[in-house]
Amino acid sequence: MIFIDSRSDEGAMYCRLMKVRRQGFYEHLRTKDRPYKYEALVKAIMKIIAEDEYNDTYGKNRMYQALKLKSSENFKFPCRGTVCKVMRNNHLNVPTK
Repeated sequence: MIFIDSRSDEGAMYCRLMKVRRQGFYEHLRTKDRPYKYEALVKAIMKIIAEDEYNDTYGKNRMYQALKLKSSENFKFPCRGTVCKVMRNNHLNVPTK
């Protein structure tokens, strides 16, 4: 992690160069090494997509149902909206309608 003293002008210079707020810059430095919150969900979705060549056309409802059928006891199951958001953010073929 790059350490930039918050009292120095160096941090302000980087923020001006990148045209970002100072608070956002330091928030990014603090959280950039954290694992993704929904990593287990992405892996489960990718596993379902890899099972069959036609599974890549699943939308949020069909993917949610497939996850419900395949879920194990230790998997914290999200709602449909979370499944849709994760699929959209990770470019996992969410239809626009």
